[in-house]
Amino acid sequence: MRYIVLSAGLLSLAGCATTTAPSSGGALPPAVTARSSRSAEVRTRVEVAPAEHVEFPMQAVWDALPGVYTALGVPAVGADPATRAVGNGNFVVSRTLAGEPLSRFLTCGTTAVGRPLADEARVQIDMRTVVSAEGEGSSVRTTLRATARANNGTSSDAVPCTSTGRLESRITTMVRQKLVS
Repeated sequence: MRYIVLSAGLLSLAGCATTTAPSSGGALPPAVTARSSRSAEVRTRVEVAPAEHVEFPMQAVWDALPGVYTALGVPAVGADPATRAVGNGNFVVSRTLAGEPLSRFLTCGTTAVGRPLADEARVQIDMRTVVSAEGEGSSVRTTLRATARANNGTSSDAVPCTSTGRLESRITTMVRQKLVS
């Protein structure tokens, strides 16, 4: 009896695995994936996207951010001069953002047929970028939280999404490009 319980325990642990997200254009934090006997999948980022250094003064970066958000297609951007934060705390997108599939920026799991849920669902996003002085330049930190709901006409719970880190990097890259030109 003791061996059966131990074997069942080992089999349930065998379904858990740690994987690293594929890298394209920079290292991403590792993702931890766990599967249960009911095929549920939980993904979480072990680390958060780090702040990125920008070689420009804080005020110049702050002034450029609303235009970057607009260029990405983020609607009704709000700004808080006291905290140097720019963002939108609640916007919904479907399938694409900035002309690319949402799955490039978010991991929300997969549909029943194996497609990325981010590309098939309504995704609610809370995204903010904070600028702070750092040496002779600035520090730019973007935080992104998102949930996805299936578009298939049935009611469903929101599924939490994780960031791939690519959107946060794109924001910093676009700030640099805007300030160089």
